[in-house]
Amino acid sequence: MKAKVVEVESEAFDLQERYDDVPHAWIQWKGTSVCMDVNCGCGCSSHICQESFVYYVKCPECSKIYFCNGHIELIEIKNISAEQNCIVEGELD
Repeated sequence: MKAKVVEVESEAFDLQERYDDVPHAWIQWKGTSVCMDVNCGCGCSSHICQESFVYYVKCPECSKIYFCNGHIELIEIKNISAEQNCIVEGELD
């Protein structure tokens, strides 16, 4: 997969993968904190922990700034043990 690059932040929103025709979710930040591992194109791996509203991340090595796509891929699992996993059931709109 080729890295996506834009000149200005408004272009990033239009360029992001939306997964329109496949199962997907959209993260809606509600003042909650997030921890995530970030892998930059320069090869640097970093960690962000307990930060709120993470719309962009900056690499501590090369200073590239990335837009965080709020769309996430959903992968169906046909056989899973509910007792061993944190499964959250969505509410109907």
